[in-house]
Amino acid sequence: MTRRRALPPVFEPARCVVLAIDPGREGGAAVWAPSGFALAERVKPGGESRIVESALRIAEAEELALVVVGETWTFGGRGGDPRATGAMRAGLAARWGRWEGALLAAGVPARRVLRVNVRTWQARILGAPPHATSEQRKAMAERVARDVARLDVTGDAADAVCIALWAARAGEVLDRIPKRRGAA
Repeated sequence: MTRRRALPPVFEPARCVVLAIDPGREGGAAVWAPSGFALAERVKPGGESRIVESALRIAEAEELALVVVGETWTFGGRGGDPRATGAMRAGLAARWGRWEGALLAAGVPARRVLRVNVRTWQARILGAPPHATSEQRKAMAERVARDVARLDVTGDAADAVCIALWAARAGEVLDRIPKRRGAA
């Protein structure tokens, strides 16, 4: 399997609404539009559909396409977390599965959903060195959410805000936006 090369960042923010999801232990989501953040919060299991519906309403009100960006992880190997247990992997997969179910039920096209590796957005948004601890990375994300996005959120909600900031200028997101108005 060949790795797809990351697209370069763009100078202008994407003309879309981004639903950024960190399906981690606490769960967090943020909705970003070119006008600013509309939502950023922790999401308990069962709250995924409410967030997806809110994001779709915001996209409709803004007359922009919705693009969903979910965090993904690397387990073991180079750049991965060797401490990841089978139970941890299963839990993360189950949490992402709940989000996928909510997106499918709401009719979000699969081509508008992409995943970003935790190390990718952390390197770009946090400038996090590879050796930073998870506690240091959480503190950095909370600082960015507070100082850059002007949001008082913590944990996975802060990570979701940072994922949205990454997505706003990521070439990978531009690839998912319909080229013409009214396209699915």
